[in-house]
Amino acid sequence: MDVHIFNICKAALHNLYKIGKIRSYLTQDQTKAVVHAYVTSKLDMNNSLQVGTSASPLQKLQRIQNATARLICSSKRHEHMTPVLKSLHSLPIHTRVINKLLLLVFKALHIAGPVHLRDLLCVYQPRRSLLSSSQGLLLEIPSSRLKCYGDRSFSYAWNNLPLEVRSCCTVSSFKSAFKDILFYGLLH
Repeated sequence: MDVHIFNICKAALHNLYKIGKIRSYLTQDQTKAVVHAYVTSKLDMNNSLQVGTSASPLQKLQRIQNATARLICSSKRHEHMTPVLKSLHSLPIHTRVINKLLLLVFKALHIAGPVHLRDLLCVYQPRRSLLSSSQGLLLEIPSSRLKCYGDRSFSYAWNNLPLEVRSCCTVSSFKSAFKDILFYGLLH
């Protein structure tokens, strides 16, 4: 992953440099469109593979995202980035990764996602009536010898969602409920 992230950062910085040269000729909306086309889309490429990655490589991607927000909003380097990212309705990198992963799981569970992913997900069916069985749609967590691999599974991330997010019926309601939880810091 380190080589992949290094290449993404290198290409993104090069494109940000070029966009920065013409920034004074663009409106904020035009800058958003150009930045999304050349930088943000690259940051999101294959980011579901980054679930469970250590913080160091994700910090590099976060610095790129902060630079894009600075460029779009014309903010100063010393300004705190959280309010700037919130004003752009942009999630931090580690939460973008989780967001993409759980959106894939939601779509797969609701027959809108890839079939190969749907085949990997098993709905938890308790053998006897338990209090936890009333907690909405839970998935079986695959057994693994190492804790880190079990924590990287789709099921583990899905089961950590609050009931009101897991029980959404449409993609738009899921996105809205999940983004609210991410923005207000209710998800660990």
